[in-house]
Amino acid sequence: MNALRIFAAIAAFSMILPATAADKVVMSVFPTTVAAPSSVGLAKGYFTEQGIELESKWMNRGAETIQALGAGQVDLGLAAMTPVLAARARGLPIVVIGMHSHGFPGYLVASNKNSQLTRLEDFKGKRIGVPMGSGVHTVLLMAIDKIGLKQSDFQIQNARPPDMPAAMQGGGFDAVLGWMPYSTRVVAMGYGKIVMTPDQFEQMLGITYPLVLITTEDTIRNKPDVLQRFLNAWAKSEKFVDRERTESVKLLRGTLGDKIKVLDDKTVTDVMYSYKHDRVALNDADIADVRSTIDYLFAQKQIGTKPSIDQLINNSFAKKAEAMVK
Repeated sequence: MNALRIFAAIAAFSMILPATAADKVVMSVFPTTVAAPSSVGLAKGYFTEQGIELESKWMNRGAETIQALGAGQVDLGLAAMTPVLAARARGLPIVVIGMHSHGFPGYLVASNKNSQLTRLEDFKGKRIGVPMGSGVHTVLLMAIDKIGLKQSDFQIQNARPPDMPAAMQGGGFDAVLGWMPYSTRVVAMGYGKIVMTPDQFEQMLGITYPLVLITTEDTIRNKPDVLQRFLNAWAKSEKFVDRERTESVKLLRGTLGDKIKVLDDKTVTDVMYSYKHDRVALNDADIADVRSTIDYLFAQKQIGTKPSIDQLINNSFAKKAEAMVK
């Protein structure tokens, strides 16, 4: 009888104890279709399953994410490789721990009067609009180098992708290099023609163009278990995005709301899946892409030192997570 009373008392006491608190992770996320994996993971409860309370902070550029990481405002974020390499070359302890997706998003769209041009070299001397400082800009410069020309052989000017349709309507550029939906909107509005696709750029340069998940050396050192559980949920989310397109778009709309309300489901799907979500760990081709980008940026004196791949990329968390969700 006494044993039963003791057991009942323990059970009653345990019911009034607070539940074990989840580990909070603050992540920088772009308020675009890039938010799909985090949206899915939150809606499906994948982060909760791993004891992670995920808070998203909306940011618009990889450079902004890197600044927030350095200031301790976020634990994780997303960025293209160019700003990551620039940060690492400046001595910032940024580390790549996985991927969001891969696939170059850039379409080269010629104005109607230049629609007969089909190769990059055909645009020598012409005005090309591109978001300066972006990964797409770096790929354009690498492509120019690949064909044996120089940046000065072209009139390369800054152009924000949302401004490209209006700029092409007004005759501001002979061509623009941007991503969906803005580049394809130029075509749909009758202001230009696609002359080079993302696949053509990838084949020309042998790139995979990874969009990477980044953190800091301190976070890896101090919170390895939290990072592993985050990556476990992330890998599960990416797998869902890769396989369940219709529901992923629906869940993304639930997160972004008015931010994408002007886009129909087909456009959202086309933009979201212009990137491939079939892996989380970087593979050999991704790492080769990173090496070639480092070599190019260093040769062009855009970075002063070559970051060590071993210090730059820690694939261990992503590989364990991928093994878990197979």
